[in-house]
Amino acid sequence: MSQVVAPTDAPTLQGIIIRNIALGSMMCSDTHASYVGLNGIFVHKTVKHSAKHTQLYVHECAFRLNEGNSKYNTVDRLKASAQGMRGKRLTYKMLTRNKYRSAHSPTP
Repeated sequence: MSQVVAPTDAPTLQGIIIRNIALGSMMCSDTHASYVGLNGIFVHKTVKHSAKHTQLYVHECAFRLNEGNSKYNTVDRLKASAQGMRGKRLTYKMLTRNKYRSAHSPTP
C-alpha cells in the first residue's frame, strides 16, 4: 500500500498504519519523527533517503509489490522481484531522468 498523506503528524500517520497493517508485521519507513513509537507494535525498520525523490521511490516500490499474480503472498512476490533485479542496476541518475518517470509521477 502506498498513498500520499497530509498532514504527516504522528497521530495521522500512525492511525493509518495501525488500521492497515497487521500488528507484529514488519513495516519499513523513512526516518520521519512521526514514526517514532511504532517499535513494539510492529517490527519497524527505517531507511534514510532523499526527500526530493521520495514519491518516485514509493511509486517504484508500490509497482513492484503490486506486480504479479495476487495468489502469491507479499514475501514471495518480494523475493521474485528481488530475483528479477539480480544483475541489473538502476542508478540515481537513471531514476531521476524524465524518460524513466511514470506519467503519474510528480515533477520535482
